[in-house]
Amino acid sequence: MMNRSDASYDAPRRLAVERDSLAISSDASLYKKRVMELARRLIFERASAEPANALMVTAQFPMLVDIAVFEKAETLQTPVEDREQERLEVMLRAAFEAEPLEDGMDHPADQIIENALRSTEDQRIFDWFSYFSLDAKHPNFASSVLRCLGRQTHIGKAAWRTGLVRDALTMDDIEIRDAAVQAAESWGGQEMIDVLISHDEPESWLRECIPEIIEDLQE
Repeated sequence: MMNRSDASYDAPRRLAVERDSLAISSDASLYKKRVMELARRLIFERASAEPANALMVTAQFPMLVDIAVFEKAETLQTPVEDREQERLEVMLRAAFEAEPLEDGMDHPADQIIENALRSTEDQRIFDWFSYFSLDAKHPNFASSVLRCLGRQTHIGKAAWRTGLVRDALTMDDIEIRDAAVQAAESWGGQEMIDVLISHDEPESWLRECIPEIIEDLQE
């Protein structure tokens, strides 16, 4: 057995901290990237099948996603429809945690929403999307969901879309209101124009954008 107390013992490269060690070498970032990509793929695969399975993966990679979300989905004993809502929330949160949402760029959450809409004719799914988009306690998540919904050009009925934008514009968080304005611009229609016209926006930069959007929608 190797005697590690021996002064001649050299620490393995993966543990050493000298100039040539893996900890500070150019290879380290590459290895870290590969590990994170694998973890994210596992999270999405497990989350789509069962939140409890996703929890086991995220426990090994806590920096990638809020583990508390999966713990909630695993421990609560709820009716089937509530479990479906929680599963959808888990998948969306994992997607936003793994990859930031950027304007003009495809995002995994877009596909999650499309799949959810195709997989059920239950109208309660629109209640779930409204609930996610108006979550005042988690404005980053809420605004991200609403922005993704705005990318779906043919989602729900006009009354639901209009109501969601109207409610989102009443929220205190500027990110949610900005997402609502973006959704209104994307969805269009006279109802959206009326909602934007009647909205009294307190934030100056967003207030200045709204008339331009109204003008574009009226053309």
